[in-house]
Amino acid sequence: AVSNVIHGAGFIIWFPLSFYPSCSTNRLMDASVPSCAAANTAAAGEVNNQIKSWAPILNTQSYQHTFGANLDTSLKWYNGSAYIFAMTSGGTGSRTFALPSGLAGASSVTETISGQTIAVSGGSFTDTFTNSTDYRVYRVTP
Repeated sequence: AVSNVIHGAGFIIWFPLSFYPSCSTNRLMDASVPSCAAANTAAAGEVNNQIKSWAPILNTQSYQHTFGANLDTSLKWYNGSAYIFAMTSGGTGSRTFALPSGLAGASSVTETISGQTIAVSGGSFTDTFTNSTDYRVYRVTP
């Protein structure tokens, strides 16, 4: 869902991955069977709430910038700060983000989901993605 948002989706629709009448491990959610994939249903709700909280930012103009290799990103500007929505384009490990010239003087970025502050050095910062599905939203205030 977050990958779709990064790539400009205007809305998200959740649907079962399987249309079989009983619970199975490949089922995303099933409202007719409350115990079926309850954890997945709760996780989808959590992602929905995150996306909803980002709406004021997501509804602003996107700017094009290539932050680095093996990254999927979206750059937004809201209330005096830049926001970088990011995932890897596959795989795990460290990724280095080169900030646009107007933000290169920032001393740090804040990852808004965890609250972690990451130092900026030479106009770039590095973060580690443990899982290929990890996503981040960084706030950069010049």
